[in-house]
Amino acid sequence: MEPGTLLFDPATNRVGEYQDRTGPYAMLRPVGGGREWQADFSALREPTDGERLSAGVRAANDRARNAVELPRRPATDGPFLLADRVCEGKGHPV
Repeated sequence: MEPGTLLFDPATNRVGEYQDRTGPYAMLRPVGGGREWQADFSALREPTDGERLSAGVRAANDRARNAVELPRRPATDGPFLLADRVCEGKGHPV
């Protein structure tokens, strides 16, 4: 089997891209990238057109969601948060 082949894993109800085989298991990666998972090689099958389409839409949505930049707070060198505002009239953080 060629790496990148799409397969349906009934144990997780997901479509994944075949990466490699280790013993009785196949290593699958979500369409569009992500964390690999082990699947029973003998249980895998070719995905239906609907399953293939659903996996592609999920990957496109993930790419769009990850493209949105979220505002970030300044990093600190300690395990504490710095105050964003100053106490009125005292000139020091709240």
